[in-house]
Amino acid sequence: MTNDLGFGNAAKRTLAAAAALKPKPVVDPEPPASIVRQMTEQPGTIPQEPLRIVRKRAPKGITNPLNMRLELSLFNRFVNLSLARNLTYAETLEYLLDRANISADGRSEETK
Repeated sequence: MTNDLGFGNAAKRTLAAAAALKPKPVVDPEPPASIVRQMTEQPGTIPQEPLRIVRKRAPKGITNPLNMRLELSLFNRFVNLSLARNLTYAETLEYLLDRANISADGRSEETK
């Protein structure tokens, strides 16, 4: 009695041949650097060098949280302004509101 499970020797040979097969690696050619550079310089693509995130300082005194989702460039401008003027975030916001002539009730002082 053979141990071919009823498939015969042909099935054994086919299975043995299939087991001997090894996968062939797929090699994709790399695109030229000029094409890659041209594609990355198109409008709307993310720059390859990551933007530096400016770290904020800890607030001083009692605060009320103000949470905003800003674009990274706008956030960096705000933080750089506060660092350049050596102000806290609250003082920087007050400075900007004063420059825009915004009163405590949120209206422009020119329209009163």
